[in-house]
Amino acid sequence: MRGCGYISIDRSDRKSAFKSLEKAADTIRNGASVLIFPEGTRSRDGKIRSFKKGGFVLTVDSGVPIIPVVIHGTWSIMPKSGLSIMPGNVTLDILQPIETTEYTRKTKDDLMEKIRDIICKSFYEGKKEE
Repeated sequence: MRGCGYISIDRSDRKSAFKSLEKAADTIRNGASVLIFPEGTRSRDGKIRSFKKGGFVLTVDSGVPIIPVVIHGTWSIMPKSGLSIMPGNVTLDILQPIETTEYTRKTKDDLMEKIRDIICKSFYEGKKEE
């Protein structure tokens, strides 16, 4: 995974985790794209769970825009409760970039709430159309 540029974050060691976040922020500032699943895991009921803060620390440290992407249809194809994959359609909503340069570690929760609101609006509006 290191050969592909994967940066692991050891959440059990706080000091190591912060070093990894700094390295990741440098990598992103230098043009690498990063995919973050802000919930950390799939939900058991198909609803959006609370977001973890680590990705937003990384975002404000790197100062790059966030491009919210909403994935529709995956829960019915492969719910967390099983390993079976069912046939179905998956769609992506790729939303407008959100600038992050005005946010800091102290205001990252505001950014997290803003992104969560944007994603939830798209996700639940998409459910009405399914």
